[in-house]
Amino acid sequence: FPAIIFMSSSCHVEAWSYHPQAADGPDTWGFSCKGRQQSPVNIPRSGLPDLVLPPLILEHYDMAPEVAILRNNGHTAVMSMKPFKPEVTPLMSGGGLAHTYKLAQATFHWGESAGQ
Repeated sequence: FPAIIFMSSSCHVEAWSYHPQAADGPDTWGFSCKGRQQSPVNIPRSGLPDLVLPPLILEHYDMAPEVAILRNNGHTAVMSMKPFKPEVTPLMSGGGLAHTYKLAQATFHWGESAGQ
């Protein structure tokens, strides 16, 4: 499924799988990057508290970039973009986020394992 992934630290993992019993499955993802604020994030389907947050604010996502490059590295497809000018860089804020985030790239994953 396509996903935009926001990374808060640098980390590069070659192999991964969504299968819980796999050697590179979700239980090992935290050890690969040594962090708690990374993608993908496991969101449980039950047991979550009700929470009301302000709206998520997306700015400048309606503007086409000056340059967009899509690269398939055999593991993912990564789209990097350059806005026409810095003041129209796509931004995301609100929604409970403590900071404003600039879009650096969009990463697309497909299949259930690194080989797909």
